[in-house]
Amino acid sequence: MRYALALVFVLTAAFVPAAARQAPRMGSQPVEPYKVIGNIYYVGSVDVSSHIIVTKQGLILIDTGTKEMVPIVQSSIQKLGHRLSDVKIILSSHAHWDHVEGHAAMKQATGARIMAVGEDAASISSGKDTSAANAGGWTPVKVDRVLKELRPDVFLAQHGRLYGMEEKMQRMKTGAGNPFIDPEGYRTFVAAQEAAYLKQLAEERSGSR
Repeated sequence: MRYALALVFVLTAAFVPAAARQAPRMGSQPVEPYKVIGNIYYVGSVDVSSHIIVTKQGLILIDTGTKEMVPIVQSSIQKLGHRLSDVKIILSSHAHWDHVEGHAAMKQATGARIMAVGEDAASISSGKDTSAANAGGWTPVKVDRVLKELRPDVFLAQHGRLYGMEEKMQRMKTGAGNPFIDPEGYRTFVAAQEAAYLKQLAEERSGSR
């Protein structure tokens, strides 16, 4: 069965603590790579997510993470039995430093094509965070293709805490289905983030913040 994949990034930037955005060593603690579902595997760190999708045409890498994560992601890919040259496409959940800082290094190491959604393409190419977070830059790198969005079945996100990664990992070990198949969780999360954003926007416009 084929599933559409959700990488949640919409409306989350404004709610990431400033200290977390500025943490100099974010992404430096490795996680043993594991299978999430079907042909999707986790290759990221404890606090910043990175995934690969295994296809007959090669690997799709979603998020390269911070510069500290590059060797972690590379090692995890190799532990799963793949070569770095197997990576053919690099995607990003969103253009923040902690998810695309490794793009340039990974593209150089793999020769993969970089693809991004909407305005993220311009940010990745310029090396500048143009979002509301304005949380720092990265080495500019060419985006080879701009993508469109689709409705998801599998709910993943750029940080494990946003989609209950650890709890779902434990549930998966019991063999009672795959908790990462969570379209309702995705919709609930996005709705909550949108509500929080609209509330904050209303407060700012009214001058109460």
